[in-house]
Amino acid sequence: MLTPTRSRAAAPHGVRVPGLAPGASRTPIDESPWRDPVERKDLDAKTPRGRIGEREEIASMAVMLVFDAASYVTGTTGSSMAG
Repeated sequence: MLTPTRSRAAAPHGVRVPGLAPGASRTPIDESPWRDPVERKDLDAKTPRGRIGEREEIASMAVMLVFDAASYVTGTTGSSMAG
């Protein structure tokens, strides 16, 4: 509820509040699953793409949200969970 609430408060001032919900990705916080082959296989099997995301893929979505092409996007959370 934070993203829509902040969006309604900020929109009159021309400020957008898009949210980003990253899925499992190769970052230090998700280190355990991608270091353990059994956990990694299990996690990969749970995603439609058959693999966890890379940091650059999550960053690309964040960059996309700040471009003018996404100027109407506010108050919602984009998911980058590969499905």
